[in-house]
Amino acid sequence: MPEVFAGAICLIFAIMLTFVWPVQRGRLSNQLWDLFTLGLWLAAAYLINPLGLAGSLALGIGAGFIAVLIRDFRLWAVRFRDRSYGRRHRYYWYGRVRNWYARRRRPRW
Repeated sequence: MPEVFAGAICLIFAIMLTFVWPVQRGRLSNQLWDLFTLGLWLAAAYLINPLGLAGSLALGIGAGFIAVLIRDFRLWAVRFRDRSYGRRHRYYWYGRVRNWYARRRRPRW
């Protein structure tokens, strides 16, 4: 019974880190918190053990990866709030497409 209680605490903290608490803006700190979130989901699935050992570990890893994707989407939403992309002019994009599909320009003699 204490394992299930510890698993429930890990699950509550993992849900809070995934959906509620603010996402860090620094790259390294965000990656460390992503790993911590993944570890909490894995520990919660291991301690609650709903599907046996192998199934619980697979469930924890899957839920942890989904939680990391959700955190990364939240980070993207925070970073790009109220910003517009700087290269909006159509000539920029026409030039980019021309360079993707054609060879580099040769100097005219």
